[in-house]
Parts: sequence; C-alpha cells; structure tokens
Amino acid sequence: MRDMAGGSYKSALRRTFISELLSMNWLMAGMLPAMTLAMMALPGSHNPGTADFWFVMSMALLTGFITAYPVNWWLVSKGLKHGMMTVRPGTHEKDPKSQSGDSLHEKTHSQPHARPPEVHGSGHSDGNWPSNAAVGLMAALSFLAFAIGLWVAALF
Repeated sequence: MRDMAGGSYKSALRRTFISELLSMNWLMAGMLPAMTLAMMALPGSHNPGTADFWFVMSMALLTGFITAYPVNWWLVSKGLKHGMMTVRPGTHEKDPKSQSGDSLHEKTHSQPHARPPEVHGSGHSDGNWPSNAAVGLMAALSFLAFAIGLWVAALF
C-alpha cells in the first residue's frame, strides 16, 4: 500500500484507514442484525461447535457483503481502494509489441502499482478523487448505517 500511495507510510495509513472504516461499518451494519435475528431463530446456534453457528455466521457475512458492496464499489471507482482484479490500462489484451507471449495474469501482476496522481488542493488532478466533503458524507452515512444495525440488533 505504501508504494500505491506514493511511497509515504502516513499517506498509505490514511488511505487504508478511510477505506477500511467505511467498508467495515457497512459490513457490520448488515452482519449484526442478521446474526442476531438468525441466532434467535436457531437456539443452538450460540455454540461454535455446531453447524448451526457456522451457518448463521456464514449468512451474516453474506448479508454484510451485500450491504458493504455499494460502498466498496464507490471506494474503488474513486481510487480510495483498489479492486481485486484491477487491470491497468493496456494490460487487458495481449500486447502486439510483446514477443514473449506473457499471460494476462503475468502482465497484470508484474507491473508496479501505479502512483496516485499528484495532489492539488483538495483533490487529485484526474478529477475522479472525491472531495473531503464527499468522503465525510460517506463516513457519516456509514456510521448511521452501523448505528441502525446496532439498534435493530439491540431490539432483539
């Protein structure tokens, strides 16, 4: 992550913290109520030694994945997080100039991570980087979603 953030540990920590904070708040907003309600429906699911427990946890994680997906999509689209299958421009097809016959996987993973654009003012030069206000709004929404998830879980 340090290399992706331009070589600065502080910058990498800040970028990682924001993306993980938003993603985990939304994940937990979905997981907590799902886990609470499912454990109420399956009385033996409190014991980690049973299949019911692991079924409930799997379903809660699936619910968390679904609730976190939109914010993770936003984070990737704004460059705050990288996608699992991020393919940089020029690597999606076999390069006609290359005589080595490198595979897509080899070509994609052999390239160094691109540095982010230089920062100018409150955003990046590519115009895609979100403003501090947009990140703040997304953070507020993530805390609201997490609070609603906690509230629903506490009701039961």
